Amino acid sequence: MGNNQLHGISTKGTAHHAPSTWKKPMQLVRFVPCFLVALALNAQPSGTQAGSQHSPCDPNLHQREQDPQGYRLRGDRCEGVYLQAVSGSSLLVASFTSFFEAFDPGSLDKLSLEWSSPANTAVRLRAYALREKLYYQMDTVVAPGQATYSWPGGVLNDLHLSKSDIGVVGFVDYRIGGENRTVYLPLRVYGKTRKPTQGYQLVLVPGSQLKEVFVSLAKVEADGRPHTFLISDRPLRRGYYPAERGTLVEIPSPDSPGIYYLEIGATTMYGEPLAQQIWFYHDGVK
Repeated sequence: MGNNQLHGISTKGTAHHAPSTWKKPMQLVRFVPCFLVALALNAQPSGTQAGSQHSPCDPNLHQREQDPQGYRLRGDRCEGVYLQAVSGSSLLVASFTSFFEAFDPGSLDKLSLEWSSPANTAVRLRAYALREKLYYQMDTVVAPGQATYSWPGGVLNDLHLSKSDIGVVGFVDYRIGGENRTVYLPLRVYGKTRKPTQGYQLVLVPGSQLKEVFVSLAKVEADGRPHTFLISDRPLRRGYYPAERGTLVEIPSPDSPGIYYLEIGATTMYGEPLAQQIWFYHDGVK
């Protein structure tokens, strides 16, 4: 990835059976609840209520006026570079895919994005820059009933961005156990050929340097709670997690379709606890 090298981690392992009530992984129990509320406000995608806004543009981004590559409305999407965001302690889910085909920067016609969804609702798509010191984003909203999006390659070409320079996520607002959640839809992203794959690739970008990262994974049951943890509080043991650079977390493909709960816990170099809770949909298709 050039200056923004990803760390590859596999989280495969034996299952952990939790009690009938939701028992948080032991490592994550130490995290302060009020801090998690503040973190959720900072780390969740802004404007995540899919289809709730007339414009797909992210109102929190400060645009670069008079810049031809500035973030602005371009047809059915908003895309481009913006002024530097204020950094802070967070865990950003910058990409969540099941397949992402490499492409040649500068000569891309379009990227095709596909997904499966648990509900017939609008889907919000977002792309982030993973290249260090590049502040770029793409946002669009896809109407209910559609499961594909054709992303023009013009801005990516102009910025000379490749697969390793960008992360892509898709998500919907979905009701789970009586509460509205942001549910991620792992994307299949390709320029020419889509190939079947096993498992998911999540790219996590911390706002500050981390000491360690922990992963827990469980299926969400009918009551909206995760009961059986397939992975419980597992450290990634990479040793070095630099600020504002991507860490790749490989998530094994679950055996059965449904909504799954993924929790990423971390501690900063100064001992500050961080956590990110993620719900995602697994369609069960091999």
